[in-house]
Amino acid sequence: MSRRPSIRDLELKLKAALLELKASKEMCDCLISERDDHETEIRSVIFMNTKLKGELAEMDVKCNDLTDQRDRLQVLVSEMDDCRNHYEQSLLQIQVLQEEVHTCNINMDKLQHELDLCRVNETVRLCDSLLDSTARLDNRKQYFFYSSSSKN
Repeated sequence: MSRRPSIRDLELKLKAALLELKASKEMCDCLISERDDHETEIRSVIFMNTKLKGELAEMDVKCNDLTDQRDRLQVLVSEMDDCRNHYEQSLLQIQVLQEEVHTCNINMDKLQHELDLCRVNETVRLCDSLLDSTARLDNRKQYFFYSSSSKN
């Protein structure tokens, strides 16, 4: 017998090859479908990535704007603190000056009172002096009056 394959063997081999080809085709179709799904998913990811990059760029601009605003506000707060400190120092100086004015007013009142007392005392002395002078004049007048009456 020669080793020549029989038709039956060839048919079996052909059927097996067809089954294998069919399985390979199904596998190929499955892989093509997966590839298409993956390409769709990749396109979706690329789209989402592009969208997120745009949002990130917008957020970066907003962040920079907010940082600039924060910096300006910090400068304003610093200036306000300086003004507040200056204002508080001025208030303290005003308070010290008001206390000095109050003390000076008290001293002026005391000095005015002393001056008034001195004037009153001086007036009393002048009055006493006038009264003494008047009394001496009266005594002289009486003396002259009695002297002239006794001579007549």
